[in-house]
Amino acid sequence: MKLSVIIPTGGGDHFRTRNFNECLKCIKEQSYKDYEVIVVEQSLDGRYYKEKSPILNYKHIKIKDPENRGFNLSWCRNVGAREAKGEVIILMDSDFVFEREYFQKISEFKGEFAAGAETYYWCNTEAPTLEWIRTRNFDNIRNKGGEARDPVFKFRSMTRGCGYGAILVYNKKWFWETFGGYNENFFRYGWEDKAATETIKILLGKNDETMIRIPYEAAHLSHRGKDARNMNLNEKLFYQFTSLDQRELSQKIKNAGVGKKDKPTTI
Repeated sequence: MKLSVIIPTGGGDHFRTRNFNECLKCIKEQSYKDYEVIVVEQSLDGRYYKEKSPILNYKHIKIKDPENRGFNLSWCRNVGAREAKGEVIILMDSDFVFEREYFQKISEFKGEFAAGAETYYWCNTEAPTLEWIRTRNFDNIRNKGGEARDPVFKFRSMTRGCGYGAILVYNKKWFWETFGGYNENFFRYGWEDKAATETIKILLGKNDETMIRIPYEAAHLSHRGKDARNMNLNEKLFYQFTSLDQRELSQKIKNAGVGKKDKPTTI
């Protein structure tokens, strides 16, 4: 089974570039080798920073929003999914790391859909992946009250994990013919995955406890915080769209033909 790994990225921030390279290293070291990697880079300043890497060969797709509305994760993912050759598409952020059997576990999934939630981990060492694999130390993650918080979402539903980012896996045919693609109305990060999972649960007749998940760990490396004002805007969009009939919403996204390279397709 061929896997298509789609990695959206944008900008030349130091931490994000470091994390992107860590992600590529993990992909290169996977025991399962029947995969392709598609990097979709949205230019935010007129330049592109990830056209090639000495770590791993990948297909590089350049896109730029003519209206400069900020990074659009959903748009990048849809553009990459249009280019995918594999039976299964893996959607991950460019700052995820995981152990070498991760793709093998994904390849073992059967059926129309699978989803995996991740481990959220702040790590600012110069070798973050090795540090995470070596220690599995989450003591530095605290909630607002200062208490240690369990960040491990292994075996939990992807909806719970999506508050912190997630690796999502789809049967490609199901992704386009039933789900319809991601909602490209979300700009500048935040709430995209959570909105998608609400639709997916309705389409599959699942809830938080019965949602399919990948029984393996991954980690989300640290980077600079997101603009809270933008997160609030996307949160409002999340509630606006999840209040609609999700089957009708999915059909509307499908009919809109999202994933065009020239610009995001809003609905």
